[in-house]
Amino acid sequence: MKSDETPDYSVYSLNQLLDIAAHVNREKFPDRFQAVQLEIKKQQNQPQLKTMKTEAERRAISKGVFDGLSLGFAFFCFTGVAATYSLVDGIQPDYFFVFLMSVIFGVVSGFIFTGVARRKNR
Repeated sequence: MKSDETPDYSVYSLNQLLDIAAHVNREKFPDRFQAVQLEIKKQQNQPQLKTMKTEAERRAISKGVFDGLSLGFAFFCFTGVAATYSLVDGIQPDYFFVFLMSVIFGVVSGFIFTGVARRKNR
């Protein structure tokens, strides 16, 4: 790079840019100083985008949890009905086991739905 070329400041972090702005010679390199100031302003506006991404991520997580719990509840209803019909055959159902398996199923499927929803938002 020639000494009169302006570097690509978009690859620098905000802390690095602030350090560069504090140490650049404004009289000797006015273009560089202006480019650094523009990039600082640009990067200071980016946290709004990060906040929007985290908000979308939160929605994806809550949707995944809701979907998982809904699926767990459906599993509970289905297995509860199946366990009730097993009474006809003379088998005593263990409803606590049915409930426990439904909760586990709901939590696992919630994690799966959350992971899928978060991957879609990337």
